[in-house]
Amino acid sequence: KPQLTPTAALRRWIVRLVGPLARRLGWSAPAGSADASADRIRANVMPLVAELGGDVAARRAALRLADDPARIPPAVRAAALRVAIVAEPARFEAMLAAWRAATDKRLRDDLLVALASVPEPARLAQALALTIDPTLDARDTVDLLDAAVADPRSRPAAEAFVQANLDALLARLPRDYGVVAAWWLTASCDAAKVAPMRAFAEARLGTLSGARRAIDQAMEAMIGCVAKRASRADGLAIWQKTLR
Repeated sequence: KPQLTPTAALRRWIVRLVGPLARRLGWSAPAGSADASADRIRANVMPLVAELGGDVAARRAALRLADDPARIPPAVRAAALRVAIVAEPARFEAMLAAWRAATDKRLRDDLLVALASVPEPARLAQALALTIDPTLDARDTVDLLDAAVADPRSRPAAEAFVQANLDALLARLPRDYGVVAAWWLTASCDAAKVAPMRAFAEARLGTLSGARRAIDQAMEAMIGCVAKRASRADGLAIWQKTLR
């Protein structure tokens, strides 16, 4: 995706464009109403306004919801928890405790996504370490890496973690699943990383079943992302200069 520089002008534009919709929808539907389409819109609009738009009210509402994760509507829970932990990284310990205590799989998954987005390096390192904790089932923690590499804020640390701990990760994953590491290594959309990540993936994953196809697909996606970002960069920069 093209990179957006979070300028004050961009924040104002986002609030002007979708702020009214966000205020109308809020994080959750009124009691007694159910609209799956509106919930999908909420899950995209509310974090956009709260984070990139810098809307204080939307962030505060997410923080209030995060006080009791189990009561957050499932359709917006992952997004609300992610906004909350970015706004207040000190929530990490409470969310980690909630994740350990939860028995509902979807709730656990949503809490794990939030843990992967904590912006403080020490806490993020603690979250990433869950994936190689021998006391935990790897199937319960591996999605944390998917979430971490998907978030530009945590991606560099997640990529470095995968490279430094690849053997430990592979030892814990089913053999046929290990090739997913190719996607963890190639999520950055960074032209400077294409060659080194290919070399690393081929050297360390090449002997796994299905590795060649997985590496080729992951690299194709990475190269395509780099090309698309480059083709849009000038136009995006010009557009951002027009914002007021």
